[in-house]
Amino acid sequence: MNLGDPSEKFIFPGGETFELPVTKEKFVEHLKEKFPEDGAKIDKYVEYVSRSNKEGRLMFVFKSIPNWIARPARWLYHLFKRNWWAVTTSDIMDELGVTD
Repeated sequence: MNLGDPSEKFIFPGGETFELPVTKEKFVEHLKEKFPEDGAKIDKYVEYVSRSNKEGRLMFVFKSIPNWIARPARWLYHLFKRNWWAVTTSDIMDELGVTD
């Protein structure tokens, strides 16, 4: 079911608004229009979100197998991949150099 575009509209104190477009592509485009100087940072953030979403699926696999298998598997996995489960949005923003 399509909710229409935008799917959400946020109204902040002072009257500033932010609309949440339906598609990821429109969302990224909207962010880049609102923050044109941060285009590369927005792209990197979206890449991180996509990667963490994809790799985060393994968390459910690790939770569904016995701990004696899951612990060494998680350890081995994190030798080669970033531990997205331990990363906060604040960590990523700091890494990208985004400040208030």
